[in-house]
Parts: sequence; structure tokens; C-alpha cells
Amino acid sequence: MRRYLPELIDLVWNRKIDPGKVFDLTLPLDQVAEGSRAMDERRAIKTLLRRRRKWSMPHVVVKLLPGRTEQQKAQLAAAIVNDVVTIARCGEESVSVAIQEVKQEDWDEKVYRPEILPNRDKLYKKPGYDRA
Repeated sequence: MRRYLPELIDLVWNRKIDPGKVFDLTLPLDQVAEGSRAMDERRAIKTLLRRRRKWSMPHVVVKLLPGRTEQQKAQLAAAIVNDVVTIARCGEESVSVAIQEVKQEDWDEKVYRPEILPNRDKLYKKPGYDRA
């Protein structure tokens, strides 16, 4: 195995292979001891260590109508983080998610008119309704 290590590291760093298929825990490089503990205690199969970035990104804000439980909001945030880490290729420690509840009677004034309507050309997913 050791003789393949330099080649494998090069393939991972150059994003030619995705180590996410093997690693189930991602930690910053300075937490190597925690990664070893997690594998020792069988909380993780393999730990991927990443260099810390000097700045954090991205921050995702979800605005929705009230009515979801804290568990549903936590599940939504976890799913968003997982997808952002996978697609944007950043560490989980770099991602933050905020969930803001907006009352239905305030939606047009606080969300649709100030954020959706003037930014329709920047929306990657447009709403299926038009309130203009």
C-alpha cells in the first residue's frame, strides 16, 4: 500500500479521484489526533485531513414559512452542508447555514420584493410562482 501512497495523494490533490468515497470524517489538519481517536473508537472508518483555509465560505440562508420542527430544520441544514461540501469542494468546517422563518403575510415585503424579484437573473432555481 505504501508504494502507491505518493501517486494516490497526487491524484487526490489534483482532484482526479474523489476520496469522499472512502473517508467518512473530514477534519482540519490540526485535528489529526481527533481523527485518530475517532477511527480508534470506531466513530469513523477513515478520516480525511484538510488544510485550514484563512477564510470561511459559503454561508447559506434559507428563508421559509414557519411550521417546521427543530429536527426538520436540523435535517435540512445537514443536507445542505453535505451537498455544499461535496459540490463546492470545501471542508464542512467552512460551511454555515441559517434558517429564517418569515410569516406568510410578510413574505412579499421581506423576501419576494427585496430579494427574489430584483435578482431573478441570479437565481439558479426560480420559484414556481410570480407575485409581481
